[in-house]
Amino acid sequence: MIISRRRAAFFLGLIGLAGRGAAEEHDASRSPVAFIYFGASNCPTCRGWKLFDLPKLKETESFKAARFIEIQKEIPAPIPGADRFPPDLASSRDAISESFKGKVGSPMFAIVVGGRVTWSYRGAPSNQQVVEALQAAMKF
Repeated sequence: MIISRRRAAFFLGLIGLAGRGAAEEHDASRSPVAFIYFGASNCPTCRGWKLFDLPKLKETESFKAARFIEIQKEIPAPIPGADRFPPDLASSRDAISESFKGKVGSPMFAIVVGGRVTWSYRGAPSNQQVVEALQAAMKF
C-alpha cells in the first residue's frame, strides 16, 4: 500500500512518532499561519494576481504550509467586517484593518499568526515577497 508523505505524517503525528521532517508536513487547514487575500471580482489587478501569480504561489512549500483564505471586498472599500471572516479569525479583523493605516484598495493581503498581523500588503506583491513573509511568519 502506498500512502502520501502528508498522510504518513498525519498518522505518525497521531501516535506521537512524527520526526522533525514529518511534523513540518501538516494539514494546511490547521496551520497557525493564515494568508488572507482581500479582492474584488471586478478588479483587474486582483484578476491578474489570481490568474498569473496565485497558481505559481500554490506550488511553493511556504504556501502549502499556510492556510489560504479569500475574502471578497469592493475595490475602493476597506477591510470587510468581521462577519465576512472565518470565525477563528474574526477577532483579527481590526488588527488587519489597522495595519493598512486607513488606506484602501484592492487587492489587499495579510498574514496572521495567533491573532497577530505579521505582514500586510496593498497591491499585488511579487511571489517572492509573499514567500519571504510566509517564511518569516512560520518562525513565530
